[in-house]
Amino acid sequence: MTPPGQPAVGLVAALRREVAALLAGLQGRRRERSGGVVICTGTLRGVKVALAVTGMGERRARLGTQLLLARQRPSAVLSLGFAGALVMELPAGSLVVPERLRLELRPESREPDPELRGRVLAAVQEAGLRPRGGASVTAASMVSAPEARAALGRRCGADVVDMEGYWVAREAAAAGIPFVSVRAVSDALTDHHPVLAAAVGSGGVDPLKLLGGFAGNPREVAKLPRLMLGARAAAGTLESAVLASLPSLTPEVAA
Repeated sequence: MTPPGQPAVGLVAALRREVAALLAGLQGRRRERSGGVVICTGTLRGVKVALAVTGMGERRARLGTQLLLARQRPSAVLSLGFAGALVMELPAGSLVVPERLRLELRPESREPDPELRGRVLAAVQEAGLRPRGGASVTAASMVSAPEARAALGRRCGADVVDMEGYWVAREAAAAGIPFVSVRAVSDALTDHHPVLAAAVGSGGVDPLKLLGGFAGNPREVAKLPRLMLGARAAAGTLESAVLASLPSLTPEVAA
């Protein structure tokens, strides 16, 4: 059993659907909301955790991480969520544990704590997962078109794209808290969802814009099953990776 005074492991995700299974498994869950950020605390597999669901993009990711760090002072931060593939060899459901987190519009990057990342890699591999390393790049908006994603990957030397990873890493580093990023691919490089991209805002996907987009582009409706399957595969990968990694993130393991 986790000692009551042990610092929590901080988990940061943009959207509830990325971590719905983790939230459902959170024992003794307590929930608070501030500035649009939801922070849930409890235990997963006997490990004390604090899970922040921040919303999408720089502002929400930074605010959510700042609130989590100020209120919980976790022993480590695990940034997790869906990502779009920038290379052909990453189908939906693939796991990426980046060695470097880049920023799209500026030549800036962050590196996760190497010892922490090593423990996560060992844990997920022992659980039967096959993580990829490489780099992630954080973009200011959703990049959907395959040609745009491929070009972004070449320009930044990255394997996946997200909208929050770099910003979570920056806030954790500024607070002196070790961090690692875990991303699951929801969209393969050949997937293109322009209606979804147009409906994405800081709070997530606007359902009215999404419905309006499908009404105006009925051919896009045929892509919905593939979109849902990709999200389901990514969510399953994230759940497995986090549950496998948690014991390796506790202070006792580091000691």
